[in-house]
Amino acid sequence: MKSFRRFCGPVSLGCVALAAMLSATGTRAQTTPKTAITMNQLADWNFGEFFTGSGSGSVTITTSGTRSASGGVVLFNTAASDPHPASFEITGDTAASYSILFPSSITLTVAGGTQTMTLDHFTKTGTGVLTNGKETIQVGATLNIGATQANGPYSGTNFLTTIYN
Repeated sequence: MKSFRRFCGPVSLGCVALAAMLSATGTRAQTTPKTAITMNQLADWNFGEFFTGSGSGSVTITTSGTRSASGGVVLFNTAASDPHPASFEITGDTAASYSILFPSSITLTVAGGTQTMTLDHFTKTGTGVLTNGKETIQVGATLNIGATQANGPYSGTNFLTTIYN
């Protein structure tokens, strides 16, 4: 889960276009392009150990690492179960504000198979301001699990977009 779309905000492109338009009329203009905003994943989501009982359900992990289950899902609390949210570091221009655009869901596929689960209802920490040019955030989510979900590790591709405000 380490693929990201990186996007430099449209403000710098708009300023460059405006500068070109103004210099064509004989007026001088200046612009300062923004540094590309980047997002690096520091940790994957880990929903810990669980099983599905009589039916489908979900496991939610909060930005603080607290998890809960609904439906037919039963949580295990063992030493091997280390639930935590995903963690990302966003870098760019100092003191710039930014937003993260989350997809409606992410599809995860079991290793060596075709069975899938979905990840949705994303929440995040952070102020949305790149203090000293960076901010580390935690991202919680809900994992939706089928009644006959295959055992094993699941993975998928994140498409989270960061933009300057």
